[in-house]
Amino acid sequence: DITFEIESKEKGEYTVRVGEVIGTLIVEEAKPLKIGVVTPITGPAASYGALVKKGAKLAAEEINAEGGVPGVGPIELSFYDTGTSPSTGKNASRKALYQDKISVGSGVISSSVGLAIRPLFEEVEVPLFTATSTTHKLTTKDTRFIFRGWPSTVRTGLFIVPFMKEELGIDNLALVLPDYAFGHSMGKILSTKAEEVGIDIIFKRFVPIGETEYVTVINEMKPLNPDAVFYPVGATGSTGLVPFWEQSRMQNFKPEYFLHYGGAPEYPHMNKLLKEPTLDFITTQVKTVVKVGMDPTDLKTIEFGEKYVERYGEIPALYSATVYDTINIAANAAAAAESTDSVKIRDTIRDMEYEGTAGPIVWGPFTEFGANKNARIRLGFIAKGGPPWAEQTKYHVKIKWEEPLPSPMTMEEAEKIMG
Repeated sequence: DITFEIESKEKGEYTVRVGEVIGTLIVEEAKPLKIGVVTPITGPAASYGALVKKGAKLAAEEINAEGGVPGVGPIELSFYDTGTSPSTGKNASRKALYQDKISVGSGVISSSVGLAIRPLFEEVEVPLFTATSTTHKLTTKDTRFIFRGWPSTVRTGLFIVPFMKEELGIDNLALVLPDYAFGHSMGKILSTKAEEVGIDIIFKRFVPIGETEYVTVINEMKPLNPDAVFYPVGATGSTGLVPFWEQSRMQNFKPEYFLHYGGAPEYPHMNKLLKEPTLDFITTQVKTVVKVGMDPTDLKTIEFGEKYVERYGEIPALYSATVYDTINIAANAAAAAESTDSVKIRDTIRDMEYEGTAGPIVWGPFTEFGANKNARIRLGFIAKGGPPWAEQTKYHVKIKWEEPLPSPMTMEEAEKIMG
C-alpha cells in the first residue's frame, strides 16, 4: 500500500507519480459534520434559545477556526425553531432529520418538546443532546440516542426536599409550578418527598408558560404565611421570574425563602430585566436560593466565560455552556470515529469522557441510558455583583451546597418513586 499526501484540499483528480508508475488520485470534498440545534427561537422560552444559539456558534467557530473536525471536515450548524411547542418541535425535527439529514442534534430546552421529538431521533438513529430538559422520561431503559447532561426532576426532588428541611429548616411550602411536563413532574416528586420528610405543602398552583401576572397567586399565598415558595420556572425563565419577584415586592410578600430550579437564572436577560429595588428585595429581604449549573470559581467555567464575554460582551448562562459542551462532544466523537455516521458517533459518545464547562461529563456503561453519571446539583444564594471575570453584571450565584455524586437511577426506580 502507498499513502499519498497532497497539499491541495480541492475536490478533483490529481496525477501522481511513484517511480515509473503514473496514476490518478481522486480527492473527495470534505464532508461537513451537520449538527442541528433544535431550540426555541420564538415562544415563551425564546430567551433561552438565544443563549443556546450563542453557545453553539462559539463552539463551531472555534472548531472550524482550527481546521474543523480532524479526519472529517468543518462543522455545519443549522438552527430549528421549536417555538417552545411540542408540535412545532416535531415539525422542526422532521426537517432536520429527513430533509437536512443532520448527524447530531442538540439544544432542547423544554421537557414537553423533548418528549415529543425523542421518538423521531430514536427512529432515525441520530443522537440528540438536551440542553436542559430534565424529565426522567427522556432517558428510559430503551433509550439509545438521547443524552441528558443534567439531573432529572426525580433526582432533584430527592436531594432538594431533604435539603429544605435539614439545611433551611422549612416546615411548610408553597408551590408555583409551570404548567407543562417539567412542572408536573417536579410537582409530583416534591409533594411525594415532602410528605416523607415532614414538610407540609400548603399551596400548589400551576401557571402557564410565559406567565407574567402573579398578583392573584401572591395574594392567595400571602395569608398562608409559607416558610418558602418554590417556583421552578423551567422554560419560562426570567421573563416570568423577574415579574414574580417584582410583584412579590409590591405586594409586600416576604416569605423567608424563595427557591428556584431550572438552571441558574439566565444572566444576560436577567441583567436587562432586573431593577435595583427588586435585586435588593431578593438579596436582603428574602433569601433567594437557586439551582446553578456552573461554578463561577471553576477554571473551566472561567476560561469559557472569558471567551464568551469577549465574543458577545455579556456573561454566559448555563444554556450557552451546555450546548457549547455538546457541540465539542459531538466533534470529538466524530473525530474519534473518523465519520459523520450518526450511529458511529453515538457509539463513541457512549464511551468518552469530557471535561465540561460545568463539570465532567461521562456517559459510558450505566443503568439509566442517556444520563450523565457525573451530573450533580449545586445550590446557592443570589448575591449582588458579578464574578471577577464579568464584573459588569448585576448579580451572581454564590454556591453554598453541592449534592454528593449519587449512583445512576434506573427508570424503574424513578417510576416507583413517582408512584
